[in-house]
Amino acid sequence: MCSEKKILILEDEIITALFLKKEFERRGYSVLPVISKGEDLFETVKNNMPDYIVCDIELAGELNGIEAVRHMKKDFDIPVVFLSGHMDMDIKKVAESLNPLGFIVKPFNFSQILYLLEQ
Repeated sequence: MCSEKKILILEDEIITALFLKKEFERRGYSVLPVISKGEDLFETVKNNMPDYIVCDIELAGELNGIEAVRHMKKDFDIPVVFLSGHMDMDIKKVAESLNPLGFIVKPFNFSQILYLLEQ
């Protein structure tokens, strides 16, 4: 358990976002308000400085998760776990070029995310 760690969830599927929020809070993490658009990532990070980001790749809005993280990483080096509903190797290669903690395919087991954050 990491009660001092702040998590930012970037997810546009409300059920997945609520599940992640609930599970992180149950384990003592502080969860920032969930965002659903890649365009909101930079400002949210700048204003809240999370310890970790859990980011879906397919998002509402103009920027997908990979593009949003690439933009954010120019100024902030915050560890990211990518989530995706698709196992597309080209997308995975692009995501891995950003040095994430990991890339998890949906449906996932929450323990997979915890393992990446707590190793």
